[in-house]
Amino acid sequence: MSNKARTEAMTTTASDDRDALKIRRREPDLIRAAGEGDLARVRKLLDAGVDPMAHHARTGQCALIEATRAGAYHCVRELVARITATEADAQARNAEERGAALSAPSPGAWKDRHNPHHKFEAQLEGALSAAANEGFHYCVEALLPALPTRRISVAQKAMQIAAYNGHTACVEVLLGVCRSYAPHDALAAAAGGGHPECVKLLMTIEGALDTSRSLITPLMLAASGESDECVRLLLPHSDPNAQGHDGQTALCLATTHECFRALLPHTDTALCDHDGNTALMVFSKAGNVECVRALLPRSDVAAKNEDGQTALDLAQNAACAEAIAADKATSADERRAALDRFCPTQSSVERRDRMPEAFALEERALLDVVAQSAMAIRSHASSQPDANAIRPVIEHGLVQAEAHTSPQSTSGANKMNETTSDVSLVPPPDLSDEPSLTAGRRRGLRL
Repeated sequence: MSNKARTEAMTTTASDDRDALKIRRREPDLIRAAGEGDLARVRKLLDAGVDPMAHHARTGQCALIEATRAGAYHCVRELVARITATEADAQARNAEERGAALSAPSPGAWKDRHNPHHKFEAQLEGALSAAANEGFHYCVEALLPALPTRRISVAQKAMQIAAYNGHTACVEVLLGVCRSYAPHDALAAAAGGGHPECVKLLMTIEGALDTSRSLITPLMLAASGESDECVRLLLPHSDPNAQGHDGQTALCLATTHECFRALLPHTDTALCDHDGNTALMVFSKAGNVECVRALLPRSDVAAKNEDGQTALDLAQNAACAEAIAADKATSADERRAALDRFCPTQSSVERRDRMPEAFALEERALLDVVAQSAMAIRSHASSQPDANAIRPVIEHGLVQAEAHTSPQSTSGANKMNETTSDVSLVPPPDLSDEPSLTAGRRRGLRL
């Protein structure tokens, strides 16, 4: 090659490089124009040779995604058309180069240098997700024709995003291409997001109500998503006793009282999770006294979990402990333990204020013991009017009363023991018709 030809070639290459640099410098202008929805400027820049798939090196922004986020439907259509044409040209060049490489006398390694598939599909996925998130169903319609069949998972992901955000129109458009592909995930997303309209639409799809591999049902997600309306929609078509991967039912996952009340009549409250906790234990540990009171008539308060704890042991506040301790099925020992745990000062006033029902039951148990002792004293006094004969009976009654009282009550029993020498031989009054501590004092019983 002559020097003149070499110089001309170098000049041409430098000129091409300058032109390419000018075009690349205009790529941010294309991204900006697409984000602003300026169709005329987008077309002008594309006609000038700016790459429709160009992206910002620092921020990663691209024209297609920015146009979609702005809801610029016409810009999205224009960019998709230009990108599709660019992709077709690249495929044609690839086919030509591949044929030449294979027919060469010494075929070398052929490399797909012009295929923009990977870049376009990544941008298309981002644009579809953005359109589904914003609810721009017309942008979804413009993007779907360019989606390769092998990338149907991109449409599935977009449908889940649209369902979770309650964009029913987007869901309807996306169902056209992925109706038969995992509709359960979209229904679960709609239920978790609390969108009844999307739930109604997706419930009609075959297989949408099936349980996923993670054992999570749409009903569970609706209960945990604070949507009582979605719970009521799904309940007739779902199993409320289905248990998730941790063994909990939808009732245990309910986060609102409305969801809880809707699920309670249809759920077996005796079911346990993997730690052996029943629904009563779950809500007692959570400190939800309203749910605890609703569960008590349907639950076994004596049931224990894997750690040997009952619902009363797991109670996190005095209100829940009070509700469970006041239940008839709770033993006297458990009731006393709860009073000691939540009323550490052992004050009768504190016990009466913080846990009035449990305190009243404990006091009634003490009065029953005292009344029985009084009846025994009267019986022995009538047959053996001797103070020394009566004393063992009194002491036996005091021992029984001491076994049924707290430390505060025991000190009162000791005080009563000090005054036994003053007990008259007159038969004690009958307390069976007035079983209260105040009435006992009023009628002459020295306590």
